[in-house]
Amino acid sequence: MLVLFPTTPLEALVKESHAVGWPVSYRGDLFVHDKERIELLGLTRFVWVLCEYGTWLITPDSPHDAVILQCCEEDCGPPDKMRHRVYAYDQGELRPVTWDKAWDLLCKWSTKTYRQFVEALRHRDKSKRNRVSTSFPELDKLAAEIEREQKEGKLS
Repeated sequence: MLVLFPTTPLEALVKESHAVGWPVSYRGDLFVHDKERIELLGLTRFVWVLCEYGTWLITPDSPHDAVILQCCEEDCGPPDKMRHRVYAYDQGELRPVTWDKAWDLLCKWSTKTYRQFVEALRHRDKSKRNRVSTSFPELDKLAAEIEREQKEGKLS
């Protein structure tokens, strides 16, 4: 397994992006949006999705990010034509991971409420999925609970 040892999270992402040659467009996702979120939130643990056309930085305890991760997983295509690669950044290392491992790590790094949200999200009826927002009462209730916990400072 490939393990990269850069000095900062952003350096790890840039190094892997360069090695893979992605993204071929929307490079601002990496050099603007991912960089800004890492710095603003002081992230030391996250899941990162490198796509042919952009990147997604997925943080623990974010219902919005969980929905994004699920959309990326559903859209990644067959292994021989994969358009997305998923990684975990933790303890100064960026590692390629499976989709299941990415979900497991996000839950490990998060609160009980977030874990319940992910469980509900991953098991809802696929034919009814709304790729833009969570439009299911159970998910909406859990997302509201996570937001309340964030406001009360209960989340890390």
